[in-house]
Amino acid sequence: MKEERVQILKEMFEETKNEYQEVMKELDPLLERRKELEDKLIHLDALLRDEGYEVSRESHKETLGLFGESIISGEEARHQIVKILKNAPGGMHYRKIYKKLEKRGYKMKGKDPAINLIAHMSNDKKERFESSGKGIWQLKDKV
Repeated sequence: MKEERVQILKEMFEETKNEYQEVMKELDPLLERRKELEDKLIHLDALLRDEGYEVSRESHKETLGLFGESIISGEEARHQIVKILKNAPGGMHYRKIYKKLEKRGYKMKGKDPAINLIAHMSNDKKERFESSGKGIWQLKDKV
């Protein structure tokens, strides 16, 4: 009796696993296209901002957030960090900055995304950020 039940469960497991693999094969091209479009939206948004046009952040977040948080990096990440630090004249710990990014619906890649955030601030060609020690980051006066 137990052997029959185990055999039925094994068969159900294999069928479900096979069906899952088929669905994933169908989804892969769609997920890849989604990533391409997200990257394009982020790039176009940054170009528009450079031209002085501010795209509605809420509609942008909503568009990219259809499947959860939006992964950001580069200038898009730095733009969001500037917006956060403008409300923190004394600076803010990088982990708190990252938590505020998450509250806005954004995430960064990496084993420790908050450390990735430090890299984005450190590598800023516009030199908008400075560290005031012990993990605290702030905007430079010229921003």
